[in-house]
Amino acid sequence: MQTSWGPLEARFPFEVGDVEPGTIADSIGLKEGMTIVEMAGYPISYNTDYTYAINHVVNDSTPFELKIQNENGMVQTKTIDFKNNKRRIIGFRKKPTVDYASATQLDYSFGGESINKGISHGYWTMQDYVKQFKYVFTKKGASQLGGFGTIAKLYPDTWDWRKFWERTAWISFVLAIMNILPIPALDGGHVMFLLYEMVTGRKPGDKFLERAQLIGIFILLALMLYANGNDLYKAISENFF
Repeated sequence: MQTSWGPLEARFPFEVGDVEPGTIADSIGLKEGMTIVEMAGYPISYNTDYTYAINHVVNDSTPFELKIQNENGMVQTKTIDFKNNKRRIIGFRKKPTVDYASATQLDYSFGGESINKGISHGYWTMQDYVKQFKYVFTKKGASQLGGFGTIAKLYPDTWDWRKFWERTAWISFVLAIMNILPIPALDGGHVMFLLYEMVTGRKPGDKFLERAQLIGIFILLALMLYANGNDLYKAISENFF
């Protein structure tokens, strides 16, 4: 079970699918068709609730209660401890979304129909991105900052052209937002100096701009080291502790 929260996730009723032998799910008696109704006090109704709970509610250092409900409606409470399971793997797969929704292929003409649908899809996708991006500037978001390893994990293990381009668009959006941050050496830093010149009527000195560029480069290098260091730390924690 992946614990990362990708850019977008469709919302469906949450139900347990395949259970992997020898895992926590197997040891607590979790079976296909059961549902998890509560995790660490957080109610679970949809797959997005489960994703949020396992990423943001559960604490690795503290055991928590998991309430599971069988097909007869009986609820049992189990205690789970992720102390030696930093990847937070319980050991089951969610019921496939195809069991809840059917896909219908629609063929659009190359002209107005396809362009209209493309613009509509792009607009709503961008709106979702903007709403989610604010979490990057929170303490939790900063701790999840990652580098090349995190970027690689965004992509599916098997080729899916739509997911590939959606993830690529997400990365492009993130880079575009970062580029307008007021950091020297980025476009946002140049805009900051231009605004200063417009307001004061004085151009910053060349030596000052040169030093600001160097500071900006050091900031960017520090961010890259921090992000990729986070990936390295997570990889070591997941595989050796």
